Amino acid sequence: MQQSVVMESDAQITELRARIARLAGECGCLMGGILLTVAAATAATYFLVVEAPTLGSAALAISCAFIAFVSGKLMGIGIARIRLRLLRRALNARLGSMR
Repeated sequence: MQQSVVMESDAQITELRARIARLAGECGCLMGGILLTVAAATAATYFLVVEAPTLGSAALAISCAFIAFVSGKLMGIGIARIRLRLLRRALNARLGSMR
């Protein structure tokens, strides 16, 4: 019975380590890609429905897509840091209750 508790605990520790490593290594690429896709789709829809692209409107669309991408990366990194901080706080609370 004691071994199963230890194994379960080891499995939980391994899972937590993987989760911490994933959150610590988050680069925001997924969120950046999502916002870049939304910006590109919005620009394409605008150019297809409202008006044909001019040099100025194409430059504006590219600038907006770049800003969306960078904003998404920063949001993704920020969300990962917040989740990591919350996980750390929960682990500290759990360890504090074990003492």
